[in-house]
Amino acid sequence: MLSQGETTSEKKLKEKLAMLFQITELQALIDLQQRSYRLLRWVADGVDRGFLSFSTAHRHSSLPGSAQEWLREHYQNIPENARPDPHEVERFCAFFTTYLTNSFDLHQAPGQRRYSPDAHCFCPMCSWLVDAPHLQTKKLSNRDKRRAHNLRITAIKHVAVDLGEPLEDQGIQSILDTRDGTVDASLIAYGFDLRKRIKGIATGPAILSLWRSFAWHESGSPNPEFELQAEMFVQAELQVRHRLTNDRH
Repeated sequence: MLSQGETTSEKKLKEKLAMLFQITELQALIDLQQRSYRLLRWVADGVDRGFLSFSTAHRHSSLPGSAQEWLREHYQNIPENARPDPHEVERFCAFFTTYLTNSFDLHQAPGQRRYSPDAHCFCPMCSWLVDAPHLQTKKLSNRDKRRAHNLRITAIKHVAVDLGEPLEDQGIQSILDTRDGTVDASLIAYGFDLRKRIKGIATGPAILSLWRSFAWHESGSPNPEFELQAEMFVQAELQVRHRLTNDRH
């Protein structure tokens, strides 16, 4: 049965989409991503509050084998929403350890930062110095952004190959010249990277750049209402497939 507003050609494309992204696979990957992120925040909070040493936190957050050993030993002490099913421990820990390469730095001596309630005013009268958190988001370089751009191009090429469509640089650029096209390509590239991360493969901060392409507002600020859903990847690929086929015919 076609959904409202869905054409027969769209339905056929959706059926073919399963060759690249399976909804059930994506749901499992997103669950691992969210749980491992919560664990990272929990570990970092432990360092900030002093009940976990920096060396312990850094070692278990960087090495999959060490993370597995620690997770199995402390499984019942970890918040339920930040731990995996027992049969997913290996993939979970592999994913967990990619965060310190892709998105965050865990600083032993983070220093201090100026704090203002609700970021209202940072003058000396309205703000004061507080200890900075040990876990801090990586700063993106121009190289990271170029790498993210190349990952988007690769993602579009993957779709074109699966679709059997010849692809020229002009066709790729026509997709990336639009905000929607950039978001779609970023989602597809991010989806491919999720598969790598459960094997412990960390691409680097370019993945953070991809994330901000669809999880942040176009103005460059975080979107607090954003929630990653498996259907987003499918819809993104559907849109890119439409663009590739329509540009050729």
